Amino acid sequence: RMALPYAEHSAILAALDAADGVRAVALLSAHIEDGRAEVSRLTMERLEQARTSLVRRADAVAPGRRRRFG
Repeated sequence: RMALPYAEHSAILAALDAADGVRAVALLSAHIEDGRAEVSRLTMERLEQARTSLVRRADAVAPGRRRRFG
């Protein structure tokens, strides 16, 4: 998971070193968008984990229901 960003950074720096602005911008744009997508995916994953752990915990500690009549 960490190797890809390093490879992307290397490619961006190589494009800058070659004075290839068009390629550098394209690589930077793709890198930023990939990062945003990954952060969004991780955020949703963590939120789902938190939600399901709260539901399970609430079910585990919820007291039994009392019957009001009868």
